Amino acid sequence: MVPIFRSRLYVSLLIGDLQIRRVIGTLPPLDEAAIAVRAERARLVVEARYRACESATAQAPGMRPTDLRQG
Repeated sequence: MVPIFRSRLYVSLLIGDLQIRRVIGTLPPLDEAAIAVRAERARLVVEARYRACESATAQAPGMRPTDLRQG
């Protein structure tokens, strides 16, 4: 397997495992502050990807942002 694929697979499985542990009560739910921090981080990542797609689209007329998917 390609190393980046392995890394993404590991992170996906790890996140899934944490979600399962929260659901079954092994881990406590996130508090409001942790939720706010994660939401803000997600917003920043989405905005950065969107700006990167817009920039690449401007440099290559006719391309769509979906042509630039990473992953």
